Amino acid sequence: MIYEDLKKRIKNEEYKYQEKIPSETNLILEYNCSRNTLRRAIKKLGADGYVQSIRGKGVIVLYNANLENNLIKKGSHSFSQMADRNKIKFRTSVLLFDEIEINKKMALESTFPVGTPVYYIKRLRSIGDDNYIIEENYFMRKVVKDLTIGIAQDSIYKYLNDVLNEPIATTKRILTFGIATDQDKKYLNLNGYNAVPIVTNYSFTNDGTMFEYTVSHHRPDKFIFYDQNQTNPVSFMLNK
Repeated sequence: MIYEDLKKRIKNEEYKYQEKIPSETNLILEYNCSRNTLRRAIKKLGADGYVQSIRGKGVIVLYNANLENNLIKKGSHSFSQMADRNKIKFRTSVLLFDEIEINKKMALESTFPVGTPVYYIKRLRSIGDDNYIIEENYFMRKVVKDLTIGIAQDSIYKYLNDVLNEPIATTKRILTFGIATDQDKKYLNLNGYNAVPIVTNYSFTNDGTMFEYTVSHHRPDKFIFYDQNQTNPVSFMLNK
């Protein structure tokens, strides 16, 4: 099966993360198949988060073994989008806004190359008087140009889409749980919990560039994991 063989090659890193797989013409010759058969396999690989097709450029590998060992889902819903969808009034407080370059430690965690210029932002997400999420964002400055504190307080995703015309093609999310940090205890009302849900985002543009790495710690009693069905994106719902 073409899908299974290509997936195996990707997982074995014959086709590496952020690199192109062979052209459609070459793969058709190799598998001795029709164009439609190959495209169905590529489409399924895309739906499962292994690749991203880029018109006029080819197919980019999104699979990264360091990430895939964890629970990964696709979707591109920001906190503000989820709050708007649920008709919830919210606010975002920017606790830190800086411009840095990725060091070796952060390169291992984020998969950004060492030396990549990024915006480093720390934000607190609140609904009413309750703080729900404390998050740390790393946005590639080459993609998210001219970012400001005001934009970070509003919606960076909206700025990307509406102003920069740079829609998000794919977001991979890893859901884990960890012991609450001093920062969690300071900003989130943990109500006696000593562990928090942690959501890690890796977001990609239409040309396959990973431009965002975000780690968000959530208030446990206000966090619900929701998956509507197999073909729709995963949502992280807010429990009012």
